[in-house]
Amino acid sequence: MDLAAAGQRVAMVERGMIGGTCINVACLPTKTLVNSARLLALARRAAPFGIDLSGTPTVDIDLLHAVRHQCGGQHRDGPVCPQPSRAVLGGTPG
Repeated sequence: MDLAAAGQRVAMVERGMIGGTCINVACLPTKTLVNSARLLALARRAAPFGIDLSGTPTVDIDLLHAVRHQCGGQHRDGPVCPQPSRAVLGGTPG
């Protein structure tokens, strides 16, 4: 990507979605769900510490999945995404 930043034309060969397994289906999506679960657990235990959340915290599963998907998208659409000096080719390198 340094060459692309320098104005050179580069090509990336990607077998699946840009970013691979970690960004799209493993590490980042899992960490997003784990953090949401941790926040829910903390919210449910807040009352003894003087924090009134006015009711039982609940999960909006559709929003949770949207946030999980958006998290991967932020990384996938970052510096490695196609731009005028970059082409992404489907296939296997080599």
